[in-house]
Amino acid sequence: MDTERSFRLNSAWGLFKESVFFYRRNLALIAGTAAVPFALGALSLLSEAAGLGVLLVLIMLLSIVAGVLSKVAFFVIASGKEEPNGTVSVSKQVSAVYKSGLHSLFPFLWVNAYAVLAGLGGLFLFFIPGIIIWVLVSLSAFALFVDGRRGIEALASSWYYVREYWWDVFWRFLFFGIIILGSGLLLVLAGGGFGFMKELASTTDLASMKPQVPYLAQLINSFFNNFIFLPLGAIYPFLVYKDLKKVKPEPDEATLSGIKKKINIFIVVASVGIILLLAFAGFAMFHYVNQLMSFSSGVETTSLLASFNLAKFVGSLPW
Repeated sequence: MDTERSFRLNSAWGLFKESVFFYRRNLALIAGTAAVPFALGALSLLSEAAGLGVLLVLIMLLSIVAGVLSKVAFFVIASGKEEPNGTVSVSKQVSAVYKSGLHSLFPFLWVNAYAVLAGLGGLFLFFIPGIIIWVLVSLSAFALFVDGRRGIEALASSWYYVREYWWDVFWRFLFFGIIILGSGLLLVLAGGGFGFMKELASTTDLASMKPQVPYLAQLINSFFNNFIFLPLGAIYPFLVYKDLKKVKPEPDEATLSGIKKKINIFIVVASVGIILLLAFAGFAMFHYVNQLMSFSSGVETTSLLASFNLAKFVGSLPW
């Protein structure tokens, strides 16, 4: 039996309990970090209710930026780059976490962009390879924050650590998703979302319905995302990554180089697939516009749309 496989990873429940313990130990720092995007999100809801227009757009943009930065900040906290310090005020610690997150923002975005492309490459080949690739590169962000690996090298490092433990990692993520999303759904329903779902299920005319999720449900959802899901969503996979690093030695350059070649293939497949899809969409739209313009200018637009036959249109394309 492979000596690497003889090591048993911490169970999914054990990792979850350890994540909660980490969360409680860093509660003040996590709460301070989460308060920024939550406050801006709550302010955007109030602005929407008051119909503040331009101010609402500005607040929403600030809320989105704060949300992205807080996600990176939680990865900083989870990876231990900013440890809680009792001699420093919480506000200064939160500021330090955000500064560290801002410094790592673009490398973090690049790593995630490469991971998305690699997963899309698998999806373009078939659905199952996409899931396999996603799990293999799911810990790339921690290769960035813990080991300082950037770009495709971070994906290769994640691939290296996960590949002999693919099913173990997949099950742990599935378990975590069920726990978090299930509890989050219950909280939202308890906050008024149940009435919205009931209204949605009972309506007979979805086109004319203008559903409004209760503000309380939206606030609860925002609170859950910022204070629970995002922090634990960084802590839990970090503990998985830490477990994997206990059993496997640091990858050598030759190993990473071989893995990077595989990842590059999936990224190329994804890039080509996206270009072809965009080209087809553009060509189809151009062809459709030409067909519309070929009709008599006296025909009303509504009549043109009513006479448009999708099957004939697709059949008319020069395949």
